This record gives sequence, structure tokens and C-alpha cells, in this order.
Amino acid sequence: GLAPSRKYHIFQISPSAGVASTLTANVLIGLFEGRKQPFSSLECTGASVSSCQFFQKLYGEASLGPEKVHRTVVTKTNLAHVEDLEKMFGSEFDNIFFIGNERKDKNRLLPREYCAKDSYPNVLCLEYNDLLYTDNDGLERMVKTIKQKIQESFPYFATVPLNEKAAIERVRDIVEVSKGTRGYDPRRYGILPSKVPPPQ
Repeated sequence: GLAPSRKYHIFQISPSAGVASTLTANVLIGLFEGRKQPFSSLECTGASVSSCQFFQKLYGEASLGPEKVHRTVVTKTNLAHVEDLEKMFGSEFDNIFFIGNERKDKNRLLPREYCAKDSYPNVLCLEYNDLLYTDNDGLERMVKTIKQKIQESFPYFATVPLNEKAAIERVRDIVEVSKGTRGYDPRRYGILPSKVPPPQ
């Protein structure tokens, strides 16, 4: 996988719960960082760095300063405002990319301008249906489709070898977590032990 770098960072953003954002974040972590990378999130109560805390859940670090965002390549955040994130972290990274989730059938939408073609070249919007699969072939197709969308939307990553195998394995691991299989720590995948991930 890619090593954390000040050259690039990916924020996975979503307007609300129920849009398959945790699944997406895990696919992205697999593609960019590998199967075993801990899940990272930036949780904000407002639009300033001081309102945010960075979490790496596997290690039980309850509250780290947002500067720790450099530990990873992919960070899931509840702050779905590109401009605010750019203001907060634009000086920290040479390139920031945003991959957002929305669900039109439930009216859980990102700001329309983010998803309009050519208006935000560093934003890719994914629809809930992009994440659905019913069997192993469907899972492989889903991961390949997400990878292609990333490389088509962000020329920066067009020649970067993104790891489909690790992304597929990571999603399979989530299924094991949801079954309660021993040896799988839910925190590695950003899942609270009491929560079951979205249906496949």
C-alpha cells in the first residue's frame, strides 16, 4: 500500500449515516493502504481544526489532535464540507482528494456542486448503489468499479497501483466481524462492536 505522505490525503465524506460510508472507507483503505491498516476517522463538531479530533480506533486512542491525520492515507470524516476541510488541511498536504457517499433514494445528498462534472476536480461522489453486491463476483466488480472511478476522476492516481485484492479481503473481513468471528477486531474496520455493517 501507499505510505502516508504530505503529498496526498484522501478524506471520505458523507452527509449522514446510512449511505454505506463505513464500507466505502474500508474499500478505500484496502485500495490505498492495505488489508491490515487501522481505521482512522476525524470527528468534528464544527468547521475549525479546534473542533476536530482524530481517532485511530484499533489502538483505542480516544482523542488525538487533528495533526495526527498524517498517520494515514485515508480518513473518514463526518465533516462533509470540502471548503472547510481544505481550509483546515490544505497547507498540510500537497493534494487533498474527497470521496463522498450519498443515497438519492433516501434524499441523503452531498451539496450538488460537489458532484457536478468539472466543478470540483478533487471530489468524487459515489451513489449508495455503487457499493451494493450480492456475491463474490459482485464484490470483485464493485471494488474494480470504485478503483476505476478513482483513477478516472483523479489523474494523480491514474498510474498508482491500487490494491484491489486487499480491498476485497478487507470487505470479507467486515463480513467476519458482523458474524462475530473470533480474531477480528471491529475497531480495525471502524465498526463499534454493537453495530453490524450494511447489508451486502
